[in-house]
Amino acid sequence: VISYPPNFEPFVKLIGVAAANDVWVILHAEPMTPDGESCEARVFGALALLYARYPRLKLILAHSGMTNVANARRILGLYPGLVLDFKTIHRKKHKHWRNLEPINDSSLRLFEDWAKLMEEMPDRFIAETDAKFGRISRYPLSRYDTETGRLRAVLGSIDPKAARMIAFDNAARM
Repeated sequence: VISYPPNFEPFVKLIGVAAANDVWVILHAEPMTPDGESCEARVFGALALLYARYPRLKLILAHSGMTNVANARRILGLYPGLVLDFKTIHRKKHKHWRNLEPINDSSLRLFEDWAKLMEEMPDRFIAETDAKFGRISRYPLSRYDTETGRLRAVLGSIDPKAARMIAFDNAARM
C-alpha cells in the first residue's frame, strides 16, 4: 500500500498528464484504514482538488469509492468526468476493510438505492472483478469466473439496457 496526501505534487502532475492526453485514470482510494481511521475528507478533498485543476479529467473511482449511495450520487453530480466501478460484496464483514460499503445483498441483488442510481446514470458505472491477475497463485482463473458470475447476478437485478451499458458498453466506449 502506498499512501500519500492527495495534494502530493508529483501525483497531481501525473494526473495532469493524463488529463492533457484525454486518457482515463483509475484511482483506488480507501475511505477508511483497516485500523478504523477515516480518510473520507482526504478522498473527497482529492476529487475536489483534481477536478478544480483538471475539469476535463476522466477518472474511474474504484469500488464505487467504497462509500454510500448518497456520497456516490453527490460526487457523480459534481464531476462529469467521474465514473464509478464496482464489485460485488458477498459477505457482511470484511477482514481487512471495516468501512467497505456494499452495494448488494447476500442474494446478489443490488440494494434499491444503488439500483435506482445505476438505472438513472448507467453511463457513469462500469463492472470490475478485482481479480488481481498479476497474482495468479492467490487469484486463480476460477475466482475470476466466480466474480464474473456474481457481477452477472447483480446486474440481472436492474433494467437490462442499464445492465448492458454497465457490463460492456461503457468499457468499450472508454
